[in-house]
Amino acid sequence: MNRDTDIARGCAIATISDTRTAETDRSGILASDLLRQAGHEVLQQRIITEDLSMLRHLLREWTDDSRIHVIIGIGGTGLDSTDITPEAISPLITKHMPGFGEIFRMLAFQEFGVSALETRAMAAVCHSTLVYLVPAEPTAVQLAVERLIVPQLGERLPTERLRPTMLPPVHGRSGAIM
Repeated sequence: MNRDTDIARGCAIATISDTRTAETDRSGILASDLLRQAGHEVLQQRIITEDLSMLRHLLREWTDDSRIHVIIGIGGTGLDSTDITPEAISPLITKHMPGFGEIFRMLAFQEFGVSALETRAMAAVCHSTLVYLVPAEPTAVQLAVERLIVPQLGERLPTERLRPTMLPPVHGRSGAIM
């Protein structure tokens, strides 16, 4: 069994877009496939319009669901006036994780060039839920999920003292709390 499946997480994916449908949401499908391949369970997946109030309501609903440990928001992280995903999550943040956005932009710059500076990709803890916000392009989603999100979900967080704040305890194959 692969290491990532030993620490399975309940996940939710929101694609923030006014134009995508279930059939055209390549990024949402890709994120779902990558999470499942790593042994995580996708419990919710939705496409939601770029509406601050609706998005904030959905994020609150999901952070209140104890089965959901991880939320990935896809889209709405650019500089356009309709890009409101970071603003939607802002009042829900318990702890910021600035390293995610910094490393994502560094990796994206290495692969795609200076356009990486235009993303407001970020991660935060909202109550006990990890929330990642990534650009909507499939290549950006693949980079974030494969190189940063899945590896982090498969690792113990830095200290056991902080772990309960960030993720609920999970059971490994043996049933022992990890």
